[in-house]
Amino acid sequence: VAARCRELLRRVALATVPPAPLLWRWDILEFLEDSRGALQDIRQAHASASRGAWREIGEATGSEHDATTLPVGLRRQCEDLLGRRETWVGDFEAELVAMVTRG
Repeated sequence: VAARCRELLRRVALATVPPAPLLWRWDILEFLEDSRGALQDIRQAHASASRGAWREIGEATGSEHDATTLPVGLRRQCEDLLGRRETWVGDFEAELVAMVTRG
């Protein structure tokens, strides 16, 4: 997605003549659709507490043996992250829905 964004920005910067057809406008729409898909993939990968980094953090703090080997400050930070996960996922979901709704 980042490479396509750079390419679109380069093409837009080169299109300095106003009467020239705006051939890149369809590329921008395709890029936005690809970006939306990438964001939905991210949401799927991280929405559940039983997946990815959320699972690893939960396992590290949930296991009595692992939790006792973590420094107190790190354990508290992990617990804070887990406590805020629902809020962050909800905010991300709301932003994604708003973006999809705006088209």
